[in-house]
Parts: sequence; C-alpha cells; structure tokens
Amino acid sequence: MVDDFDQNRAKQNRHSKQRFVFALWEPPPITRSLRSYNQFFNWTMTYRFNSHIITSYYSENAYIHKSSPFYQLMLNENSTRKLNWKIRKADYQPSDEILQKKKLGIAAALISNCHGTSQRLAFIKKLKRYIDVKVYGRCGESCPSNKNCREFIAENYYFLLSFENSLCLDYTTEKFFATLEYPIVPVVLGRTNYSYFIPSSGYIDTNQFSTMSSLARYLNETRYDKEKYLSYFSWKKDYVWGLGHFFTPFCDLCLRLHLDSKPNIIDNIHKWWFDGSCQRAHMPS
Repeated sequence: MVDDFDQNRAKQNRHSKQRFVFALWEPPPITRSLRSYNQFFNWTMTYRFNSHIITSYYSENAYIHKSSPFYQLMLNENSTRKLNWKIRKADYQPSDEILQKKKLGIAAALISNCHGTSQRLAFIKKLKRYIDVKVYGRCGESCPSNKNCREFIAENYYFLLSFENSLCLDYTTEKFFATLEYPIVPVVLGRTNYSYFIPSSGYIDTNQFSTMSSLARYLNETRYDKEKYLSYFSWKKDYVWGLGHFFTPFCDLCLRLHLDSKPNIIDNIHKWWFDGSCQRAHMPS
C-alpha cells in the first residue's frame, strides 16, 4: 500500500493540482499505521460508503436489486450512470431438479484465510455442534478438481456461509457477492447492512440470532420448508446483470480529476480509516 514510499520526495515535487489518493481494498486489521500520512492525501478510494470514490468487490456477473439503496447511490454518483444497463429477466427460483441434487448437507463454507479477526472458523466449529457444516478451500477440504468450488457447493448444499475475515464497516467481499450468482442462500457474518445491496429477504444474517442453537434450528427448518427456502430467491425477479461494467471506480477517479478542482486535504487519514471502523468478533452463545 504505502511501503517504500518516499513522502518527502513526493511532497517536494507535488504539483498544486496533483491529487494523492488513498486507495485500498483491504480492511484496517491488515493495514499498518497511517499517522505519518495525515494531511497527505486528497481523496479516499475504498469500499467504504463514505469514500470520495467507492470501490466494490462485485464480480462481473453479480447482480443487484434495482430498488436497493446501494444501486441508487451508485446510479447517482457513478461516472458511468449514462450507460445503458443490461437488465435481464430469468428463472430466478431453483427448480425441483436443482433442489433434489442438494444431498451432501445443509451448509458449507469456502475459506482460504484461516486467521481472520472475525473468528469465522471458531464460529463454524461452534455451529457444528448443532448441524453439519462442511468447510472447503485452504482451511478445509478440496473441491472436485473439475468444478468451480462455489458452484460445487451451490449444487450440493442449501446454504453458503458467506463469512468475512474481518468485521469492518461496509467491508463486503466476493464471499457475499459471488454467492448471489448461484442457487444457494447466503448466510452472512460481517459489519455491513446487507440490505443496502439486496432485500433482507434474500439472505440470513447471523446477527439476528441470539444463540447458536437458534441459528442452527432456523437453517434446518428452512431447509425442509420448500416454500420458505424458495422465498429467499424472490428478490431475483428483477435485477441488474453484469455489474463489472457498472462499478468502475477508475472511471470515477478520472472523472473527478477532470471535474473536481476544489482544494482538499484529509487532516487525519489514520483516524478516518481506523477509529470505530472494525469490531471484535462476538459469537452467539
């Protein structure tokens, strides 16, 4: 991020109209101190909603509900707002044939970072006291070599545990977004208001359960209630497709460079990035 960067040299050669941008896709827990960069950056470019330029972890084929607050925010602020969006209708509910193939278990997770501050593996270990949960990826079992791992999980399980490695404000990664492409219900663990992206009827939030047993019971009941399970896909009746062409932060950056000439210095980038941004993991009893 800022390793091996000569601040003094940068300041000495800095043009009055030049903009230094704090650009980061990773969360604060893996970021070093930024105190020496106070009064250095002009703009912020991160996943946080209060950034000057908002980035996103959306995969190219992910989609978002048109009525969601985040879609409206990006539609108003994004430099590509005048493009013709690809609106696509599709069979949004899993067919009986797809449901009948889900025979390996109730829930699974795909995890490659085994040391995140969210303690998601500890969460899963506790949840496994009540229901069967399988972990795939570097922190668990390998998926079949001829299969996309997330696709494999979606074909064989009812719920995908989309748990972030850090519980930080607005930090939402492909763990959630990529799951939306498949016929499986995401179960989320993060410090994000996920209803900003899709209706709350489209996912299960672990924060809504006071005990691990109540979460396990709900997942088990929903798995056997076909009507209830399918209701989690109803929001997909109307969505925007191909958001890799919609969220273009570097186009936003280019546009801002041309249009925003107002002087701006971020006095305390360390405080903005770190203070109150992340929370410690708290598991249901």
